[in-house]
Amino acid sequence: MADVIDYALLRRLIADEEQTLADIEYEIRRIERKLTELKRERDEHAKNLCDLRDLLNAEVRNGC
Repeated sequence: MADVIDYALLRRLIADEEQTLADIEYEIRRIERKLTELKRERDEHAKNLCDLRDLLNAEVRNGC
């Protein structure tokens, strides 16, 4: 009876796939949060750099 389906095995395979999918989705959300954090840090540093350049340019224009 090669056509007999092992339903217990099939349920385990389905549960394993569901868990794998949940793990992957969790990891994607974690990475998205980290990416958002890194983008915020990048924007902060870019603003600081711009402010420092503006300060330097103002000092150069004032002859210091």
